[in-house]
Amino acid sequence: MSLDKNSIELIKSTFSLMEDNGLKITEQMYKTLFKQYPECQDLFIAAKNQPAKLAQTIILFIQEIDDLNGLKKKLAFIAQRHTQAQVKAIHYPMVADALILAMKQVLGEELFSEAIATAWTNGFIFLASELMLMESQIYAESYNKKVI
Repeated sequence: MSLDKNSIELIKSTFSLMEDNGLKITEQMYKTLFKQYPECQDLFIAAKNQPAKLAQTIILFIQEIDDLNGLKKKLAFIAQRHTQAQVKAIHYPMVADALILAMKQVLGEELFSEAIATAWTNGFIFLASELMLMESQIYAESYNKKVI
C-alpha cells in the first residue's frame, strides 16, 4: 500500500499542529477509545505513558512520510510490541476512529478540515496495513515455533 501525494502533503502541513497538540490529542483519543470500545483497555494494561508514545509516533510518521520504506523499518518495533499486547486487525479501525475524532475535538473543524481528516484517515490506513502485515508475520512465526 502507498499514500497519494495529496494525502502526504496535507499530513505534512499539520506538523506544527501535531507537535503543539499531539499529547492533548492522544490523551483525548484514549479517553474516547476506552469509552467507545472498552474491550481495548486490556491491550494497554502493561503500557506505560501510552499517550506520549502515540504522540511521538504521529510526529515520527510526519517526519518520515517522504521515505515510507524507511518508515516501515521503524515500525518493526511497534509491531513487536503490538504482538506482545495481542493487538489484532479488528482493533485498528477502533483506534483510527477514536484518533480522528480526538483530532477534530482538540483542533476544531477549522484547523482539522475534511480534507485533512481524509488525508489522516488515508495515513492511518497505510500505517495500519503495514503494521498488520508485520504483526501477522510475527504471529505466524510464533505459531510455527510452537507447532514445530
